[in-house]
Parts: sequence; structure tokens; C-alpha cells
Amino acid sequence: MKNLLRERDVTSFLLNAYFGKVDSPVHTAANTAYLDLNRTIEFKKSKTISVKQKKELRQRVVDTIIASIKDIKSKDAINQVVFDNWHRDLCRAIIKIYSDKGIKIYYGQAQKWVNMTFKYLSVINRAFTSEYFKFLHAPIDSIVIDIASDGFHLKRPDIRWSRMDEKEYIDYQNRLRSVSHKNNLCPMLWEFRIWER
Repeated sequence: MKNLLRERDVTSFLLNAYFGKVDSPVHTAANTAYLDLNRTIEFKKSKTISVKQKKELRQRVVDTIIASIKDIKSKDAINQVVFDNWHRDLCRAIIKIYSDKGIKIYYGQAQKWVNMTFKYLSVINRAFTSEYFKFLHAPIDSIVIDIASDGFHLKRPDIRWSRMDEKEYIDYQNRLRSVSHKNNLCPMLWEFRIWER
């Protein structure tokens, strides 16, 4: 028996330390992604919402994301247009779940939940997203906007990422996609690599 620390030992430790026990990769990824945007949801502006109701809303979105990802994985042929339409429909569904309960969330918040779910899925199990990794969107937030502005000279959006509407998000994501492709990277791979700086 060799007493050598293997790379998979380190990876396993880091995954468990960050995500905990992963019984369902999509469930774990979607729940973890919520933590990346929950501070931006203005629950105080709704009349009254209990902790239990917040958890129920979160669970409804997680269930919607899980069902939606099963749907995209079952498609015979995925291309950028198919993925973008699927992504748009999922973001709209997330917004509707909250708006049906009188809580305003924006497209910028919904995209962060969806895109971070895919980022975490790619970390938990790369094989899970390998079929469509090149079509994934980069999660847009202030750090990504700062780095894209400095590194790509990409014009900043006129509004905070969390308050972007659908048109503003799609415009920015398309511009980011265009410059990342010029650098021979898909947006998600570019986003992964900017954290190496």
C-alpha cells in the first residue's frame, strides 16, 4: 500500500467540502446555485412571506430545473438555438413561480440560478454536461462584467446584472459569446478560466 495522496482524493475532498453529500447532482447543483443569487431577491417588498414559503418557492424552482434539465438531455439534437430557447423558457418559468406569489424577480436573477446550476453540474460530474457544454451560457454577475470589460473591452450593461430584463441579458450574453468565441472558448469555459487569475 502506497501512502500517496492522489489527485482524486483531493478532488473528492474538495467536492464534499463544498457541496456535501451529492445524492442527486442536479438537485445539489440547483440548491447550491440558489445561494449565489438569494441575497438579491427582495422578499421585503412582498406583503409577508414566511421562511417556510421561501423554502417552498426555492423547492418549486429546483424541481422545475430538474424536470427541465431532464427535458434538454432527452432531446435528440441540441444546437445553440435549441439550447437558447430552452434556457429562455426555463428562466421565464422561474420568474413566473415567484411572480405567482407576488415576488418580483428579474431575468438577471433567473439566469444566474440556471447558469450556476450548470456550472456546478459541470464541477460535480463533467460527463453530465459534456454533450452540450459548448452551448452553456456564462453566469452573468458583477465579477464577470468587470473582467469582460477589462479583458475584452466589452461594454458594460446599463443596469446591474440582478436587474437585467430578458432583452438586456440576451444582448449581453450574445456579445460575451461573440468575444469568447473569437478567443476559441465557449462562454462557460471562458467563465471557468477567469477564476484562475
